[in-house]
Amino acid sequence: MGALFELLSSIGTLLLPFIKEVTEEEIDKNIKFLKQYQWFLKHWDDDKYKELINEDVDVRYVIGKFNRNKMKKISYHNKYQIKINKVLLTKTNYRA
Repeated sequence: MGALFELLSSIGTLLLPFIKEVTEEEIDKNIKFLKQYQWFLKHWDDDKYKELINEDVDVRYVIGKFNRNKMKKISYHNKYQIKINKVLLTKTNYRA
């Protein structure tokens, strides 16, 4: 299972730059935006998740990709909350 995830992660990392360019500025703005939500603050206050948020390419890409204007829609918000939770959990399990 770990080898499969590593392969998929590698493929994703190679393809991500071609799908949408995400800048550090967008990532930083989105992190600042997400800090208004309790569910994100729980991750931010946890050192292992905070490290991933600050350093992991895949986690930062997911955070940088979402549209802050669309986050007002509950369905879009829920979709990205799930995506962020999933990538953090996956990366945490992968590191363990």
